[in-house]
Amino acid sequence: MDILQISILILVIFLALSFIFYRKVIHVTSIFIALLFIVSIVLSLAAVFVPQLYKSGAEILLKDTPFAVQLKSFDGTITDISKLPTSIIGSIGNLFGQNNTTTEYKSDLYNQFINFAGGLIRIMTLIFAIIIMLISVYVRYSYSGVIESEKLARKVNELEKEVNLLKGIRHP
Repeated sequence: MDILQISILILVIFLALSFIFYRKVIHVTSIFIALLFIVSIVLSLAAVFVPQLYKSGAEILLKDTPFAVQLKSFDGTITDISKLPTSIIGSIGNLFGQNNTTTEYKSDLYNQFINFAGGLIRIMTLIFAIIIMLISVYVRYSYSGVIESEKLARKVNELEKEVNLLKGIRHP
């Protein structure tokens, strides 16, 4: 058997067991959904109120990559090229006895890219967290009917036992 057949076999066995033991699956997944909802709330609040977390995360991810090294090198090249007109204007001004002060341009593409990547990660995290919260609420409501019917069935069974005991009939 190849990997695809083994994967399909495992999936079929998992789904069959889930179908057979659906009551246990419902209880386990409802606990999992509650935990997932709490994690989604924390992620969404972090995305809204702690933007620095995502910027530093993007910086850690991109720190020593070839793209980051090339971008930093490109920043240095652009800064060096931008100094050339300033030095030419300064030399011409010195020839004519004028003292021109011009501001120097410093390229900052790397930090701008880090800010962009951090913002993108932040937005994607917020969207993902909201989608997970919506799915959690939907699953929670869909499970509530099954859980309530199980509780009612247990309650009815207990009441039947009490009624039979009161009538003097023993329930096996």
